[in-house]
Amino acid sequence: INLWIMQEKPSIFFYGADTMFTPVTGRLFIAGTDVGPLALLLVIALAFVFLMDYFLKTQLGLSLRATGDNEAMVRYSSINTDAMKILGFALCNGIVALAGAFYAEYTQTGTFTVGTGMLVLGLASIIIGEALFGKKGMLHHLFSVVLGAILLLFGGFVLIKDFIPWIPRDAFLAAILIGLGIFFVVRKK
Repeated sequence: INLWIMQEKPSIFFYGADTMFTPVTGRLFIAGTDVGPLALLLVIALAFVFLMDYFLKTQLGLSLRATGDNEAMVRYSSINTDAMKILGFALCNGIVALAGAFYAEYTQTGTFTVGTGMLVLGLASIIIGEALFGKKGMLHHLFSVVLGAILLLFGGFVLIKDFIPWIPRDAFLAAILIGLGIFFVVRKK
């Protein structure tokens, strides 16, 4: 499917093309680094957190959450659990597709193998966020996951390059090891 979407090309490039980041590029600098695109991604992430919090508090959202918690009880409550599962999968796949589109525009490239290993990083982000910030309600939980992802990626990609020599193929391994380290340190407390 990915190759079909990309017109049977393994890689596509957007260099020089206008993207959603073009209006904010070169407008916000911190220590000489252009952080305009990152600021836009942060605003999008915050908007997404609030939208998900709102949705998960509606009757449909509560039914979806209940299906994940106790499918048998939900089935006995006359809620169609199969429909809830399909809705959950559709929602997750839509979020992943949207994130992939943002990533492709941010990097100005697209390859059909770019998402390899992202599931592990996503799970590590959830674990780190919950371990460090806990779960005290849906909004707090969603913020914990976003903060866990930020900590994992900055720890794995930004800090490692300054303190430990590595090569790019080891970046995912470094991020995962840092995530596991944080997880075990927090669990021992």
